[in-house]
Amino acid sequence: MMNRSTASNFHAVPVRHSAFRGVGRTALGLMFGVALFAGSAAFHGGKVFAGDDRAVSAPVLTVDGSGGSVGGKPSEFLAITGTAPLGHSFGLQLDGALGQSGERGQGGLGGHIFWRDPNQAMVGLTTMWSRVGAWNIFRHGLEAEAYLDDYTLSSSAGIQRGDANKGTSSSGYGGLALSWYSRDDLKLTLGGAGFSNSRTGYSIIEWKPDDSIPWTMFGVTGAGNTGPGFALLGMRYTFGNAGTSLKDRDRHGDPENIVSFTNAGGGGGSVLTSTAAAHAAPQQSTPAPSVSCFVAGTPVRMADGSEKAIETVEIGEQVQGTDGTINEVIGFGRPRLDGRRLYALNSLDFFVTADHPFLTSGGWKSLDPDVTNRINPALNVTQLVIGDTLITVGGPVDLRSIESQDAPAETVVYNLHLIGNNTYVASGYYVHNYGDGPTREQFLAGYNARPPGAPEE
Repeated sequence: MMNRSTASNFHAVPVRHSAFRGVGRTALGLMFGVALFAGSAAFHGGKVFAGDDRAVSAPVLTVDGSGGSVGGKPSEFLAITGTAPLGHSFGLQLDGALGQSGERGQGGLGGHIFWRDPNQAMVGLTTMWSRVGAWNIFRHGLEAEAYLDDYTLSSSAGIQRGDANKGTSSSGYGGLALSWYSRDDLKLTLGGAGFSNSRTGYSIIEWKPDDSIPWTMFGVTGAGNTGPGFALLGMRYTFGNAGTSLKDRDRHGDPENIVSFTNAGGGGGSVLTSTAAAHAAPQQSTPAPSVSCFVAGTPVRMADGSEKAIETVEIGEQVQGTDGTINEVIGFGRPRLDGRRLYALNSLDFFVTADHPFLTSGGWKSLDPDVTNRINPALNVTQLVIGDTLITVGGPVDLRSIESQDAPAETVVYNLHLIGNNTYVASGYYVHNYGDGPTREQFLAGYNARPPGAPEE
């Protein structure tokens, strides 16, 4: 097999907590603490700094552009934010963003309605939609900020739906950040954000050369557990609130754009992490390979519970399938890779092509369902994404990471033709063979189990 290390390990740990309990409740608790602290400060009447106490001092339009690397791909983004007062103590904000990362276009829309005392705190409701390549991300939640002299403590939490976590299922999300104004026009931020089984840590620096100018420069960098990191530099231009410091702009103008790709802790936390993760997943337009397969050395579970390397399994032998089914091997698929990539799940070995279907709690899924469904349309395969729960012989296992690598075009990969329910166990995962499988009569009548162009034995 193509190992990450000399000792391959396919042991998996069953899931003990749901993603929402793990991220959502923790984040909600943190955010509630921020809001409670801010509310307590406001009740006791201590002013952090003197000045206008309206939620939004004046209508504000902010535009920012940035460029850099996300997931190792050249990336550029544009974001726009419009904020208006709703009476004295409330504000309304609309957010938008567009961008390109590698070959993937992306964009999104969002909205806030919030209460704010710029001397004390802000609490609001948020909603957003973002699209990263073929992935849709929807969020509905809460945001809160507490203003503590030269520090701002920010938090967000809520529900996320979409392809970045578990297809159309729900997950909790949350973020927590601390910003320090070393002076009124220089801000340093450290924070973390997460959703489902994805985590991101990040830092941001923003500088305004002078109160009299309407623009700032910023940089953001960070990394997550689902793919390569990100680093971006950009400029932000603000129309409105002229002559204010960076700290006053943040506390009297617009809250962070929740779909901006440079806001690593809000909506952008999901977007940046998902973009980096998406670069590790196959493009949906990948040309159809001849057959989905595993590399030599992939262990297959036999009927008696023992394991054999897939290339040594023989016709007539029996393998374990789903639901206790015993399936008989009646043929093989042995094509070359021919330019296809190999994939690793949960940082283990690179062992499978993108189109092989895996059994999950949500049904059969693959990394490239378009190709899988052309090979086997009756299976109705959907997209396998980080956060899905894979079904293994040891129990359910959350998919935490997806990685890919090139391999020599002449590499031979393997699949099994079966009689039974067309399933078997490879590397501990329940998988489907690449079609409904021939009947015994079809095979004995001359069914060609070796796809065209495959090497002879």
